[in-house]
Parts: sequence; C-alpha cells; structure tokens
Amino acid sequence: MATPILTSIDPLFEAMMRDNSIHEKTSLDEGIESKNNYHDNNSPNSGPIEDVESRYPGPLGFALLLPGVCLAAFIVALGRSIVATVIPQITEHFGSPEDVGWYGSAYLLTACAFQPLFGRVYTHFNIRNAYLLSLRVFEFGSLLCGVERNSTALIVGRAISGVGEAGIIAGNLNIISLGAPLKKRPLVRFAFGIGFVCGPIIGGTLISRVSWRWCFCFNLPVGAVTLVALLCFFHPKKSLRACEQLKKRLLHLDLVVNILTMAAVIMLLLALQWGGFSMPWSSSRIIGLVVGFGVVSILFLIWQWYYGTEALLPLRMITQRNVFAAIASSFFQSGAVLVYTHYLPYWFQAIKNASPLRSGIDTIPYVASSFVAAICGAIMVKKSGYLNIPSLAGSIIASVGVGLLYTLHEYTPTARWVGFEILGTAKAATLITEEVLIGTALILFSQNLSGAIFVSVESSILRNKLLVGFHDPQFAGVNIQLQPLLTLYNSALQNVFIMAVPMSVLVLICAIPLEWRDLREKQREQSQADI
Repeated sequence: MATPILTSIDPLFEAMMRDNSIHEKTSLDEGIESKNNYHDNNSPNSGPIEDVESRYPGPLGFALLLPGVCLAAFIVALGRSIVATVIPQITEHFGSPEDVGWYGSAYLLTACAFQPLFGRVYTHFNIRNAYLLSLRVFEFGSLLCGVERNSTALIVGRAISGVGEAGIIAGNLNIISLGAPLKKRPLVRFAFGIGFVCGPIIGGTLISRVSWRWCFCFNLPVGAVTLVALLCFFHPKKSLRACEQLKKRLLHLDLVVNILTMAAVIMLLLALQWGGFSMPWSSSRIIGLVVGFGVVSILFLIWQWYYGTEALLPLRMITQRNVFAAIASSFFQSGAVLVYTHYLPYWFQAIKNASPLRSGIDTIPYVASSFVAAICGAIMVKKSGYLNIPSLAGSIIASVGVGLLYTLHEYTPTARWVGFEILGTAKAATLITEEVLIGTALILFSQNLSGAIFVSVESSILRNKLLVGFHDPQFAGVNIQLQPLLTLYNSALQNVFIMAVPMSVLVLICAIPLEWRDLREKQREQSQADI
C-alpha cells in the first residue's frame, strides 16, 4: 500500500522550500529547535553552547538507539494500515458493521487533533519524557484493542493509540534532528513506509496463525524495545524553554486548537456514520451535526488568525502559491491512497473469498510497485532537477490506475487486477523527499485530517449502498443466492473505489500551480554559500 507519508514528509513540500521568504514555524516545527538552544541541565539560563556532534550518543549508542526509533515509526505506521485486513474479522466477532468506519477514523482523528499539541510539548518540555509518555499511551491503546470484549471499547483503544502516534511521530522528528547524523535520518522515514505498506501482509499472517487480537498486541513487545533504547541511550540536554515555569509552558500548548479540531471532525464523522443508516440525512440531528461542523470550523480559522505566526496554520504561509498547492495535494493524495489501503484487502476477502493471509499477499503488487515508483521518481528528480515532472506524471498515471481498479468484479482475472494495482500506485512517484523539516506539521495535519474524514466517507458509502441494495426483492426470502449477494457487495465496493478517481485528479490539479524551479540550482547556491 503506497502511503502519502511513505517517508513521513510529502515531497511536494520541497517546492515550498524553494522560496527563501518562508520563515514561519508551525506548531510541530517548534519542536525542532535550533541545535544551539540546548544547554547544560544545571545551567538553565546560561552556559556554553554545545557542539552539535557532541550530543550524538556515539557509534555504539547510536547503533542501538536508531533501531528503537525506527521500530517506533514502524509500529505507528502499522497501526494505520493493519486494520484494513482485520476489519472483517472484527466486524464478524462483535457483530458491528455500523462501526466499520470508526476502526480506522478514530485512530487518524486523534492523531490529527493531537499532532500540533505534541509539537509544542516537545518544545517546552523534556523531549525524552514526552516521547516515553507518547510511547506508553500508544502501547496502552494497543493493549486495550487486543483485550477488549466489545466494539466500542476497541474504538476507544484505537483513539488512544492515535494520541500516542501523534506524539511518536513528532518525537521521531525531534530525536533524529538531535541524535542522528544527517545521512542516517532517512532510515526512520523508510521504517515508517515499510510499516505502512506491510500492514496488510503482517495482519493477514497474524490472523491466520494466531488471532486478530495479535494485530494490536504485536505492538507491545516491539514498543518495549524502543522503550529500553530510549532509557539507555538517549539523554538530551534541557532547552531554555523546558526550564520555564510550568504555568508559562502550559499556556504555550494552545489546547483550544485541539478542542476545536476534535469537535469539528467528530461532528462531521458522526454525521457521516449516522446519515442514511441510523437516521435519515434530513433528520434534525444530522443537519445539526453538519451545521455544528461548519460553525466550529469557522471558529478554528478565526483562532488561527488570532494567533498569527504562532498558529498551526499561519495565514501568511498557506496563502503562498507553493505552500497551498503542496498542502492541498497532500490532502487529496492521502484520501485517494487510503481508499485502497482500507478496502482492497476487504475486496479480496469478500469477493475473491481469500483468507486474511492471502488478501495480504494479493496486495504485494500494490506494495512493490510503490517502491519502484518511488525509486523512479527519485531518479527523475535527480536527472531533471524538477519535482514537477514526477508529481504530474505520477498523478496522471495514478488517475488512470484507480479508474481501472473501479472496474474490478468477481470474475476479474489475476493478471488484470495485478496490472491495475501497479498503475494505481504510480502516485508514489510523487513521494520522494529531501531532508525538509520546516512546515512538516502542515503536511502531517492535512494527511491525518484527510484520512479521518475519507475513511468515514467511504464507510458511509459502502453501508448505504448495501442498505439500499438489500431492499431488492431477490434478498427478501430465506434462500438467498450467493451470486446476487456477491454482485451487490462488489457494486458497493466499486462505489467506494470510484472515490479515488476524483481525488487523484485533484492531486494533479493541485500539483499544476507548483513553480518550475531547478533544484540543482538551489543546491549549487547552498554549496557556494558553504564555501
């Protein structure tokens, strides 16, 4: 499964950084402070500035720390994609088809809402303690998912894990900026990509060999390795901000952003989950939720304007052409990818009668082609110097590929759906990135928000299509034929798959405004400046 954050940061954001006038920091970027801001623990207000390299844990320490951080990136990415394979088993076990959308969106919702908060937590509090807290929250949520006995409790566990994921991702960016040589940092982003694309395969294996509960309990021993690595080998110095009074540091967290974000997205998700299924779209409750979503969203924008340059979404920044294009493209790209991340394994199990393990194996063409596309995109950027070429080419090919995936049916031969999967991941060619940290919060926020919304939209489409279809007279009796049922289910999944087509086209449209600048010129300018 190609991921919109295969390397944690969307490559289109590279285009933003071509403009030297962009200097604002977003809330997550605050956590990645200038390395000269770190002083001795016993001298909170003054002291000699350390050399950056002196804080590296040394060859042995780094060799043991980096795998721990990479494993943390791996399991949080796994948490996003592994649920796609396990949803049929969870639904059957709890008898809760109405909760299908929440299993994925609850995780992404809290990750979206708490991501800006953790960006500021890492700025104003001890990095290691904040990271360890995030890891424990994630592990606790995973444990709840693995042991709970009802669907609601599992959704709560997923939401708690999402909170931990937000802190782990923000923490990874901080830790690698402080404790890893530049050449080693892409390993963490690579681990995230591996975790995301291998989720269905690992999930299918665990379901077939052990139990679906181990798809969540699997995170516990892996997270323990990271916990030990951080405790033993990561001892950062305190920053000046971490030495401020507690009351002053708490005021910097801006909890209003989290409250408004959670309230707005929850109201929208509830409207999508209930509308047409639990109650009609015209009901006063659904209309009230939609109106409430709009009102709270406006309040969110007003609050961002009030905060100015310290806001999560600085208006001066996002009104720039390249910045807006990158954020919008990332938003729709994430939504398009998640369509197949969540529902392609579902299609294999429901329509092709594949086992969970087999459905994971059947997604390998999708996984493998994403890496090939990423490599091709990197070569294109290196040879041409322009990000626009792989961005536009990948979006065009992907639009065709996801359109072909819409034609899948119960009799589609293997060779055809394999080819469709490969074309559908061409958008991964736009996922190449360099070491860009400024503005990462905007990209991560847009991707998490997109995932939380579109997973619920797709679930609503699937359930409503099935609900309408089941009113057909051929499903009225006791002796229901299998073939009409498969046809109905396939038609419902096709309605979900078609969602990726307009979103892929919007990715292309959003990529068009990006400025055409040769990145090699920028690199030459930086080399001359260093000399």
